[in-house]
Amino acid sequence: ECVRYCGISSLVYFASKLEMSWDDAKIVSMHGRRQNLVSAVAQNKKVFSLTGGEHSPQMLCAKLCEHGLSDVKVYVGENLSYPEEKLTSGTAEEISKLNFPSLSVMMILNENANGFEPVVHGIADDRFMRSKVPMTKQEVRSVSMSKLMPKATDVIYDIGAGTGSCSIELALLAKQGKVWAFERNPVAVELLGKNKELFGVQNLEIIAGEALENIKDMPAP
Repeated sequence: ECVRYCGISSLVYFASKLEMSWDDAKIVSMHGRRQNLVSAVAQNKKVFSLTGGEHSPQMLCAKLCEHGLSDVKVYVGENLSYPEEKLTSGTAEEISKLNFPSLSVMMILNENANGFEPVVHGIADDRFMRSKVPMTKQEVRSVSMSKLMPKATDVIYDIGAGTGSCSIELALLAKQGKVWAFERNPVAVELLGKNKELFGVQNLEIIAGEALENIKDMPAP
C-alpha cells in the first residue's frame, strides 16, 4: 500500500519566507542544465533559479555582473526547511563575493528588466549599438533567420560577426545552445561586446582573430 504526501516546492516555500508572490516569477533551473540565466534576468523583473554543481549562487552572480547586471537584488536560500536554514540578500555583486552550497535557490529582482523577448525574426536596427562597423540590416536578418530555422539547442558559428546583429539574434533564438561570433576587426570586437552586454546573451561567445586559426578547437555546429 502506498501513501502519498504532498510536499511544498522550494519555489513556494522560498517565496513565502521572502513574503513575496511566486506566480509572476520566471523559473530557470541551473541544476544539471545549461540555461541562459542572464537573458532571463535581463528580460524579467523576477526570476527564480535552482542552482547546482558548478552553477553555484556566487558563480551565477559573477556572470550577472559580467553582463552589466551587478545591481540587481538577489536572495539566496540554503538548506530550506532544515534547522540550519539560512537566507541571504544583497546585490549580485555582493553575493558573488560570498560562498554558498551549490544546492541552493535564488530569487532575483530586476526593476530595470527590458521585457525584450523576440517573437518574430528581425530585431529593429536601432536596438543595436552601432558605429561604422558593417551591420546586417533588419530585412536581411529576418529572411536569414527564417531560412536558418535555428533550434533552441543549436551550436552556431557567425564568421565575420561585425556589430553582432546576427549573432545576438541567433543567441536569443538558440537559448539553450551556443553561438560563436568570430571577428578580426578590433573595433568590431569591442562593439560586439557592448551589444552582447546590451542584450544579455550569455550563450554568445566572442572570438577575436582569424576564424581559421580558432575554429579547429570549437564544437561542431
